[in-house]
Amino acid sequence: RHLFSDFYYQLPEFAAYNHFVPRGTRSARMITSRGCAYRCAFCHNSLGEKNVLFHSPERVVEEARELVEKYHCRHIFFMDDNFLMKRKRTSDLCEGLRLSGLDLSWALLTTANEVREEQLPMLRLAGAKQIAFGFESGSQRILDLLQKRTTVEKNEWALRKAYEAGLSTQVYILIGSPTETREDLERTKAFLQRNRRYITSALTSFVNPYPGNAIYEEMRKDGRLGDVSDIDWSALRFDTPNFPVNQVLSPKELRKYYFEMVATIPPDLRTVVARTLVDPVGVMANVMRTDKAVIAKIVFASLFKQWRRQFA
Repeated sequence: RHLFSDFYYQLPEFAAYNHFVPRGTRSARMITSRGCAYRCAFCHNSLGEKNVLFHSPERVVEEARELVEKYHCRHIFFMDDNFLMKRKRTSDLCEGLRLSGLDLSWALLTTANEVREEQLPMLRLAGAKQIAFGFESGSQRILDLLQKRTTVEKNEWALRKAYEAGLSTQVYILIGSPTETREDLERTKAFLQRNRRYITSALTSFVNPYPGNAIYEEMRKDGRLGDVSDIDWSALRFDTPNFPVNQVLSPKELRKYYFEMVATIPPDLRTVVARTLVDPVGVMANVMRTDKAVIAKIVFASLFKQWRRQFA
């Protein structure tokens, strides 16, 4: 922690993606485990057998205490690949945080398979405000292709239960999976639309061939990446389809669907501003390549969302 400047804990992007974090709140990210039992094709965990290692609940509580007392943080995003994977550890950690007396809110990332309805109230009592889900798609074919080991129905169940427990929900969506078609993307858009009331925010990204994931290995073997030593890795962007992962749809079509997904669950105005501040060139380049009517729809929807939340 001491290697980061004090400004690190005040970065606007940290709080901007979590609407429940007040402006100016000092925030931090923590990783309390390493590895994942799942082998999703787009993830760095997708190849090989790797042990999953966990920090003890006691160590996690003490690190959280240091963030609160030394660095004056009031919010933590636990960035573990799957925070709920070990049930007893989750219960012990929640109990430790609840009894710690720390003035702290937090968010976590998990999969629908690991959600247990009886644990959700316990998360709330321990200070959890948000669950982020990596749903990726509303098409069962694509979920199977990505080796997600879940179903569309299971994802909807977990989303609904988290909402009913009083937790904010954030969903991650991927576009441009291998062989993904317009029909698959329409199913994803329909998934977002019919579950709109349960979704607080959504982050949409393009599938990328990150070195070490199964998609990268497949593309390297069939020559779609060319000479990997010549690849400009700075072109790996979550908001631009710069690599030929999907050979069914054109980059223009994929970009169109990207913004349609964003418009379906519009981002908070704070998120829009933070993204623009962090990457003004990239944001403006995307805007210039996109239908201005869609951009206007996103902006107005974000403004309305902000207004409704402010006066609710």
